[in-house]
Amino acid sequence: MTSNQIGDKHENTAKDILERQGYIVHRAIRSYVRPKGGKPFMRSNDVFGCFDLIALTPKKIPRLIQITTANNFATKRKKIDQKFPFAIHGCEVEVWAWHGGRGKMFFATSIRDGVKWVRGLDIQSGGRR
Repeated sequence: MTSNQIGDKHENTAKDILERQGYIVHRAIRSYVRPKGGKPFMRSNDVFGCFDLIALTPKKIPRLIQITTANNFATKRKKIDQKFPFAIHGCEVEVWAWHGGRGKMFFATSIRDGVKWVRGLDIQSGGRR
């Protein structure tokens, strides 16, 4: 499985979790790019260059979510802090880091409270797809 396929799997798992909670979810999709005379590659189309998912529901504030691996957790939080050194009012900014194995997936979450990060809840998915 390629890293793009693994990333898609984790983003789709997170999307499913949010949809079960009643959210309508937009997922950023990668584009296949073939430059003239060059090697083809996948280009990320993250929302605002940072977020993989936007989750909306009429009764709660919008959620901007970055999905990553445990190894890239701090890097993704730093990227968001650099791009948005100010509080994003009216939205919950989150980073979900996937980790796990043996048929189970877990997301450790971190939520941005203004400009500081706080520990969120750990989320367990229903298992391997």
